[in-house]
Amino acid sequence: MTITHVGIRNQSMQRDDEGHRTYSITRHFRSDDYFDGPESVLQLVNVLFPVGSAYVEANDYDPWAFLTPNMSIAPHGDVNEGEPCVDWIVTLEYTTKPMNRCNDTTIENPLLEPFSISGDFIHISREMKLDKDGKPLLHVNFEAMTGPEVEERVSSPTVSISFNAAFLPLNIITLLLNKVNDAPLWGYPKRSVRFTDAKWERLLYGTCFFYYKISYTFETNLETHDKFIPAIGYKTLLPGSLPLIQSSYAVQKDKLGENSESVMLNSFGGLADPSQEPLIVKGVYPNQVIENPNTGSVLGPLIQRREIAKEGNMLLLGIPTNLV
Repeated sequence: MTITHVGIRNQSMQRDDEGHRTYSITRHFRSDDYFDGPESVLQLVNVLFPVGSAYVEANDYDPWAFLTPNMSIAPHGDVNEGEPCVDWIVTLEYTTKPMNRCNDTTIENPLLEPFSISGDFIHISREMKLDKDGKPLLHVNFEAMTGPEVEERVSSPTVSISFNAAFLPLNIITLLLNKVNDAPLWGYPKRSVRFTDAKWERLLYGTCFFYYKISYTFETNLETHDKFIPAIGYKTLLPGSLPLIQSSYAVQKDKLGENSESVMLNSFGGLADPSQEPLIVKGVYPNQVIENPNTGSVLGPLIQRREIAKEGNMLLLGIPTNLV
């Protein structure tokens, strides 16, 4: 089914004794399916002409007149009663009269109160293992840089959602706490939203009805909550040995025959060549996926992307699917 806005059919304006202006706009809509009814037309009207929008029509513009919820949808006048209809006439009303706002009405039933949504940022200092280009932070002797000099301030957005419910889903909260989203949510990709905290309180409404005020906190990260771990170790691949076999690795020795400090490893477990571009690998052998095959080198430092946090369906918590 496809419904289109054919155009404006008629328009008029009335002004009352207080000077308020009310505009009546008649529009023609057409469907390509006889089974489409006024509800199908309404869906398109809500998209093209949302309630509260100002009156604008060609050269006509009244910034003080807003579209009201009042509306009528009827078959086109050329359609006889009982005949299938594809042409519809929609009448919209704009007015400068004050309308009741959402906050003019008090909600008595606490279960009907809308979600309360707010946001914040958490700030932590984290010792970085990679620079901005994804290369390991190494000294000239190829040892990893550590200490406050490589600490970076990291800020992550958080989302807090509060609402009232008749029942407390404590088992679901326990199941999903510290998990990440298993599907896109709020414009964030999969594994980018972590459920980090929950608070609840039982309250009394009236004299005999209990309900729960529940608050959730989520931490978001556009780069996902996966861990990017540089391959650093004491053991390296022995010359002439096959990689990925435990017995093929031994502690790296320096020129004096002493056990060396930890070193950067390449994708085979050998000593990495720091002049080569790092190779970013997701997963565990044999199900590994190279994420930068066009730029990374198998001889360069290996960066392992690991999905440590488990996934869950965050919508089971009863949260909204969008934040707007």
